[in-house]
Amino acid sequence: MDFGTLVGIVAGLGLVIIAILSNSGLGLFVDLPSMMIVVGGMSAAILVAYPLNELLRVIGL
Repeated sequence: MDFGTLVGIVAGLGLVIIAILSNSGLGLFVDLPSMMIVVGGMSAAILVAYPLNELLRVIGL
């Protein structure tokens, strides 16, 4: 992995954590219906993009 990638990931996560903890707390960032839309949409997009036998093979790893 490139060092710049590692720095970018750490910096991005750090900024998100600082933003969450600075003023409002975690409660404003967790919303069950929104999480269901994101996870459901992501799952549906993956199922559309890849054949089912490939997905089952990857899950088996």
